Parts: sequence; C-alpha cells; structure tokens
Amino acid sequence: MNCVRHPRKLLVAGTLVSMVALGGCTKKIVVTQYPSFYTPQLKSIVVVPFQNGTRDPAAGQVMADKFATALMANGT
Repeated sequence: MNCVRHPRKLLVAGTLVSMVALGGCTKKIVVTQYPSFYTPQLKSIVVVPFQNGTRDPAAGQVMADKFATALMANGT
C-alpha cells in the first residue's frame, strides 16, 4: 500500500494547530484561594524550611526564602 502525503497539506495543518495552541496561551487568570484555616484575624504565617532531598546543603533554605518572598510579593 503506497501512501503519499502532501507536504503542503501537512504544513498548513501544522501551522493551524500551532496557531490554535498558541492562541490559548495568551490569557492570564488570577486565582485567589484561601486555605481552610484562614481567618481575617490571621496576620502572618510561618514558612518552614523545606526538607532537602538534594546534595546542596542550602537548597531547602533557598526554596523556603523564595516561597516566602513570593508570598510577600503577591500580598498573601
């Protein structure tokens, strides 16, 4: 069975699929969720250092600091 594909049709189909896929990636959505323990009286939370599963001794502290910075930056 000889199956010949037309490169132009494949190119057009690939271009259309790419355009549709990229079109869905341009919208940003803000999601606000509050944990079950949240109350308006809660003024601060503590970020405990992550357990380090790597060979870098500072990886857990670095991730905890980045997480705390991200929480402060978005007003959490």
